[in-house]
Amino acid sequence: MCLLPNAALYVGFQGIFSYEKVALGIAIGDVGEEFTTDDMTMALVWTMLCVDTVLYGLLTWYMDSVKPGPYGQARPIYFPFLVGSSVAKLASLIQICIMKE
Repeated sequence: MCLLPNAALYVGFQGIFSYEKVALGIAIGDVGEEFTTDDMTMALVWTMLCVDTVLYGLLTWYMDSVKPGPYGQARPIYFPFLVGSSVAKLASLIQICIMKE
């Protein structure tokens, strides 16, 4: 597994090309079948891409909060570990949702 989306795309295209090389094509039923000698499947490639998306999304959210640019207020580097403010915001959000019902 690799955390670079380019590597996952390369492995995915390699799998598609290996199926096309023998004139089979890839179908949804072939997602769990190995296409290389190192136990790679298209399901694993898709999983890698989904994990990459979540990780890069979290990294973008963190960097945007720490270095917001010309507009906005920068948070401290350790802001994800500030339990008090996160719990208070979550509690107020839950209270607002309950009041709407």
